[in-house]
Amino acid sequence: MQIQCGDNLMRAYRDSDLDVLIELANDPEVARNLRDGFPSPYTRADGERWVAHVSTLEQDTVFAIERDGAFCGTIGGYRKTQDACFTAEVGYWVGRRHWSQGIVSSVLPRFAQHLFATTNLLRLEARVLPWNPASSRVLEKSGFAFEGRLRRAQLKNGEVHDTLLYSRVRGE
Repeated sequence: MQIQCGDNLMRAYRDSDLDVLIELANDPEVARNLRDGFPSPYTRADGERWVAHVSTLEQDTVFAIERDGAFCGTIGGYRKTQDACFTAEVGYWVGRRHWSQGIVSSVLPRFAQHLFATTNLLRLEARVLPWNPASSRVLEKSGFAFEGRLRRAQLKNGEVHDTLLYSRVRGE
């Protein structure tokens, strides 16, 4: 599946993305803004594991982001379980050389529409570390509403930080 988003494209991962994936993901500034589970340094084994993982997913909920014919990042929705099973957490990143080009701002609204159209999800959530105001702006431009600050809610590099919670619900 491919979804055109202006000058950008959301598509399935390809084995040919691996080298650029490793290059872009192996940047401490990229990892700084992501969950602690995102490997840093990002090795070839990490990239191979990721590409293999996304190829096993049953639904189109994780995409490579492409600009000008080349891989530049990723976007995904991860369904929660049990009583939150109609909610997915959305995450995304693009390589540093692609920052401030409006890539995620063009992809995220289409991604949210895709998830609501192809799943029974009712709510999408995204968490942002407080030192990343650019991600907050992207979420707000993409129809996500700020819900609040979760105090001391996220571990990052051995320290506990606040996190900012944004959401978008079906029909808004």
